[in-house]
Amino acid sequence: MQFNGFSDWVYPDAPEDPCFLSNGKCVFQCIAHEGLQYLYSNNKVILDFFKKNKVAFTSVPCRSIPKLDF
Repeated sequence: MQFNGFSDWVYPDAPEDPCFLSNGKCVFQCIAHEGLQYLYSNNKVILDFFKKNKVAFTSVPCRSIPKLDF
C-alpha cells in the first residue's frame, strides 16, 4: 500500500504513528493525526532520501532522541 505522506498513516488502515529505529535508537518519529514528523539523525543518506522523496520533517538535535523503554 502506498501513501502520499506520513500524515495519511491512520489506524485502522495503517499504523497511525510510525517510528523508525536504527541500531536501537529512534531516527524518525511521526504523529500522523497532527501531521508532525521528526528526524533525529544527521545521516546524509537518510537526509538525502527524505529530500529526494519530499518527506516533510522537523530536524531535531540528536541529543533530543526520545527514550524508548519497553
